[in-house]
Amino acid sequence: MTKAADELRISQPSLSQSIARLEDELGFPLFDRSGRNIRLNESGKAFLVRVNKAFAELKEGKREGALKAGVVKQSISLGMIHLEAMPDFLGAYLSQTDNTQIKVHYGCNNSMTTQLERGDLDLFLCSPLIRQPGMETIALREEEIFLAVPAGHRLAGQREAKLADVAGDPFVALEDGSGLRQACDEFCRLAGFSPDVALEIADPSRLQMLVEAGIGVALIPAMQVKSTDAARCSILRVTDPVCARTIGLTWEKGTLLPESVQQLRSFLIDYFGAAEYRTAN
Repeated sequence: MTKAADELRISQPSLSQSIARLEDELGFPLFDRSGRNIRLNESGKAFLVRVNKAFAELKEGKREGALKAGVVKQSISLGMIHLEAMPDFLGAYLSQTDNTQIKVHYGCNNSMTTQLERGDLDLFLCSPLIRQPGMETIALREEEIFLAVPAGHRLAGQREAKLADVAGDPFVALEDGSGLRQACDEFCRLAGFSPDVALEIADPSRLQMLVEAGIGVALIPAMQVKSTDAARCSILRVTDPVCARTIGLTWEKGTLLPESVQQLRSFLIDYFGAAEYRTAN
């Protein structure tokens, strides 16, 4: 309560009174109180979902009004995991549209899903696929995940390997909580081991660079693989287990998306459905 009052720049008693008046108007309590602790109860959580949607509608109404008045561009909020192809598909889309602004937000599935529920995002390019009530998700494409090993590694120069072949090697991996890290940990589990993570990072585009520096091996999505030569590192196809992830597109179910968002959604479906990504060997 103290932190909330500070954020709202009002006194704590004023905030408590405002909550009490709201609960009295609604006819049911929003919070469970225990001593100095307070947390949303089930009624409060249900009410919050509707409040967030109401704010989202107000935001959209403001945007539409400003658009019709000709004082603002169409704004689309796109959440996404890190994708190396991002400049390509956004450039292709913006080159064929007028008066459109895209705001890109990076994050993991959990944080991006929360923003979708709050109405802060219109669409989210996700991996793995989001399967939860209130969300609509479609699969766009499968992306193979390769094994990168540094120069001088015993597997260097080979074209393929089993994941179990690097069971004892140090790994460069993404930080806990990312969808790609969860997928890679699961691949290692299927191969019969838990990865010995020597270094964790947040940006998958840095994985290959760190492998080339000799820090360890890494599992890298095809779109993140860059051209290389044997003097720096080798990119191997994993034969066992099959290593791949599904990239999907998610939006809030039951929400009438603005026309500009519907157009971007259709474009992304077509773009990823037609695109072919190849790794450089």
